[in-house]
Amino acid sequence: MTDLIKKRLKDHNYPGWLHRLALLTWKARGWKLLGKKPSVPKYLLVVAPHTTNQDFFYYLWLSVGYNIHPYFIAKKDIFNGLQGPIMRSLGGIAIDRTASFDVVDKAAEEFRSNKEMVMAILPEGTRKKRPYWKSGFYYIALEGEVPIVMVSMNFKEKWIKMSEPYTLTGEQDRDLDVIRAFYSDAYGIKPENFSDIVFQERKAEQQSGGNT
Repeated sequence: MTDLIKKRLKDHNYPGWLHRLALLTWKARGWKLLGKKPSVPKYLLVVAPHTTNQDFFYYLWLSVGYNIHPYFIAKKDIFNGLQGPIMRSLGGIAIDRTASFDVVDKAAEEFRSNKEMVMAILPEGTRKKRPYWKSGFYYIALEGEVPIVMVSMNFKEKWIKMSEPYTLTGEQDRDLDVIRAFYSDAYGIKPENFSDIVFQERKAEQQSGGNT
């Protein structure tokens, strides 16, 4: 992963013409982009909601609108064939989920070893409704010693908003309250698929407490 990171550090922004085209496109379609590109050199983008396969294209184009060219981790299957080079050029890093590979440790290590780096993660992990978010992003940010920047979309009211960098406290309940508040008005393409903002281990604790 390190070689891919170093290779793209010099290409951290999109070409100016492409950035302007994205802004014009969003405006022409009636969308508002709220918030601004963070000024800190490295951070983890937490992007939600993820309720359909179409989300990828919206999130890709919004990254151009904010002029942020992040890396993203995805299962290796989508890098097969002709689309592989395209996915990698967009910042994709293929991960074999069946292999012994600790994504959290590796991503955190990359953050610590690079002066500039932006990575994007979809914490829901799937477009289908789940009773929790995956907690990997949380530990990547903590162990990588970087803030998170939250990105939310509302497909009903047509707006996208980006938060200020938020440094996690390590107190999950407190941090999840902040995260839930930010995404409280999110509205996906299929809103019924938006997953609950709670970690799996917290969900298990809640259910266990409710059964005692």
